[in-house]
Amino acid sequence: MDRDNRETTLVKLPMTGAQIAETMPRSRRHWTSRMLAVAGVLCTGLIAANVGNDAGKILTNASANAQSTYRTLFLMLLVAVALVIVREICSRLGVYTGKGLRGLIRERFSAAPDGTVTIMFSDIEGSTMLSEQLGDDRWLKLLRCHNALIRRQLAAHRGFEVKSQGDGFMVAFGSARSALRCAIAIQRDLAARRDQSGSQVLRVRIGLHTGEVIREQQDFFGHTVILAARIGAKANGGEILVSALSRSLVVGSHEFQFGEAREEQLKGLRDPRRVHEVRWR
Repeated sequence: MDRDNRETTLVKLPMTGAQIAETMPRSRRHWTSRMLAVAGVLCTGLIAANVGNDAGKILTNASANAQSTYRTLFLMLLVAVALVIVREICSRLGVYTGKGLRGLIRERFSAAPDGTVTIMFSDIEGSTMLSEQLGDDRWLKLLRCHNALIRRQLAAHRGFEVKSQGDGFMVAFGSARSALRCAIAIQRDLAARRDQSGSQVLRVRIGLHTGEVIREQQDFFGHTVILAARIGAKANGGEILVSALSRSLVVGSHEFQFGEAREEQLKGLRDPRRVHEVRWR
């Protein structure tokens, strides 16, 4: 796990509203979202009160059918205004991952993929050494920034977070292409932040493999999971490694670039496995 013995300093990672929200517990984010929804409805009520007098005059002078039509249209308008208000408030304050109201619904009702999936493992290179050098408080701040960044990309690429393992993640994707896009986006985001801060401290390694899994509630087990974890362990900081099978599923799209194949002896497995580096720079 820990290969980097260089002196390190804490990376200063400025966070957006959505990234700050990722440091909140999930229950707190949902509570905040509900409170903002209530605020949106109250704002809509105020708008309705301001136009109520004019609307009342229109309804009084209209026929029964016209009154019913006016009421329906007025109710639809209020609902639309409420949704816009909630969407804008949530988007600006970043109380959930995703974009607008659609992101809130996706986060609330997202389900784990089934059948053949692509499993991604990520972890911070040299995490034990970093925690010792930075101290508990600074290490926790760095870890929270890392987690916010990862989760933001998972939301953008429809990755299902199976578990967070301290300094790393296990994630499932219904598409190998989405998994590689997410991994590349993570590395590019981290690289941009390293360039911005002038520090090389936060380096993440990522491994992916595609195959059938055994699903137990919201967790995954089986040979596919083991291979993905072992491939991730062979990657260096800032590197993405994929199995030959995962590469074969996406190579026809010509969207991704890969390095030369290399044989790796994976821990606990008898025969070497062919893996490929994904070129993301």
